[in-house]
This record gives sequence, structure tokens and C-alpha cells, in this order.
Amino acid sequence: MTETHELYQLSAEGVRRAINALGSAQTPEWLRPCLDKPKSFFDSVGESLHMQATGRSLLFSAFGIHLLLADKGAEAALKSCNAKKLYRKIVFSSTPKKDEEISRELRGSATMKIKDDDRFETGSGNVIVCSPHGAHIFPSAPADSWRLKMLPQDAKKTIYCTLLALAYTIKAQELLLRAIEAHERGDAEAMIGARNAIHAFDLKYFFANPVKMEVAETHALWQLAARHSNVHGAHREIKEQVTGLADIIESQRRDEEAKRREAEAERHRAAERREQQQRERDEERRRQFDRKLNIAGIIFALLSVFSILNDIRQLFGI
Repeated sequence: MTETHELYQLSAEGVRRAINALGSAQTPEWLRPCLDKPKSFFDSVGESLHMQATGRSLLFSAFGIHLLLADKGAEAALKSCNAKKLYRKIVFSSTPKKDEEISRELRGSATMKIKDDDRFETGSGNVIVCSPHGAHIFPSAPADSWRLKMLPQDAKKTIYCTLLALAYTIKAQELLLRAIEAHERGDAEAMIGARNAIHAFDLKYFFANPVKMEVAETHALWQLAARHSNVHGAHREIKEQVTGLADIIESQRRDEEAKRREAEAERHRAAERREQQQRERDEERRRQFDRKLNIAGIIFALLSVFSILNDIRQLFGI
């Protein structure tokens, strides 16, 4: 038995439509473990993950990114949901598979080269192959009932890691788009906000490996899924680009602010100089007025003396 499930990205409205379109079918056994709240991830990451079964499909949400894992038969029903097909698959098989078969099922051709480090064998003897086109889970040997029973648990780990890696990559692209739009608008404040949003996201959600160390199998599987989704490379490149540009803008704003403050200070100094000059002119006019007043007083006093002397001469007939 082989089941092929394809990945789609949905908007919040698309999620509601998908639930209505796909929710009537019975949830398959392999999907049921995926509905449990994951305990393998760091708390801040695990708490952001939400899983919901919609018939034979799985809705997965993380950081505001909504992904749908649906079987091939769901594509027609998803047309009304504005679902974006991501051309990645998760294939679930109950029999061993050769490389050519894996390549055809994931890529659609037999040309994909599968290296040893693309494979991961679980403790239950199942093999998980990861590639940029998705993941394939199958037994390493003809399956007995025990191994078949463990396939859903291994599928759960693979789905969690594959979808989370994809959600990280899409989130990084969304943050980059936010920065690009701000830059094209010439909105420096929004550009700096986009940079701060990346740092805030990193602080809460982004880790070199978001799986707890003690969950060794899932921890190793995450590294495989993250490598094939280029999680760290894409995130680092986007962060460097946005942060670098925002830092330049912020530096320019600081320089402009420093120039503005210097110009304001110079205007203030010029105003003070004008006020000081005006005070000096007023003081000089006051001194001149005082001198004139003093001279007038002296002249008036002399005239008074002459008048008195003249009166004395007339009085005494001198």
C-alpha cells in the first residue's frame, strides 16, 4: 500500500473553506497520531503548532502559516479554497522501496539521486528519505504487523519536521516580502519594523534545532528535514539582507537627526547671538541717553548758576 499526500499553503479564509470542503471523509489511522499536541519541540515552538484533521487531510499551522497535507484526490475540492500547491509530497508506504521508485513518487521522474545521508532509519526499522521534494516513509524490509503498526508514529515525526521546516522557510519569505514592500514605499519606519520583527521571531521561535535534545530520533530527523528545506541558509540570508538594509537606513536616520539637531542648535545659537546683540544695542542706547541726560543736567545746572549770579548782581547793583 502506498499513499501520496501533497502539500498546500492556505490563507486563514482558505482554512475555513478547506474544513468545509474536506471534512466529511473519515480520518485514516495513520493520521490520528498527528493530532496529538507535539511534546518533542521547545515549548514556545510546540505551543505555536496547531493540527486539525479534515477528513483524510491534515491542517497544520505554525507562526500564522497554514499548511494542508492532502491526498491526491483532494485537489479538485481545494480549487475553491485558493490553495497554493507547494509541489512537495509525503509518501507513506507499507512496503520497501527502491531509489528509483522513491524518486518517481516524490519528483515524478527517476533522476533524483538519493545519498546515504538523505536516509534515516528509525528505531522501529522504518526508513525515512528526505529530499527537497518531500519525504518518503517505508519499512526497511518486508513489513510484519509490528512494523506496520509503527509506521504511523514514524509518519508523525516526519510530518511534524517536514511541515515545520517548510513553515520556517515560508515565514522567512513573508518577513522578507514585508521588508521589500516597506523599502519600495520608502517607509523607513516600516523597514526598521520588519527588521525588528525578524529578531522578535528569532528570539521566540527560531532555533538551530527546535527539538528537545532528549528526543534523539526526532532531533536527528529535524536536521535532515531542515537541511533539505534549506531552513537555516534561507533564514540567515534573509535576516542578513533585511538587517543590513535596515541598519543602513537607521544609520542614515541617525545622521539626519544629528544634522537636524545641529541645525536646530545653530539656529538657537544664532537667535541667542541676535538677542545678545540687541541687548548690547539697547544698552548702548541707554548709555548714550544717560550721557545726554547728564550733559543736559550739567548745562541746566550751569544755567541755573548763571541765573542766580545775575540775580545777585542786580540785587546788590554789582
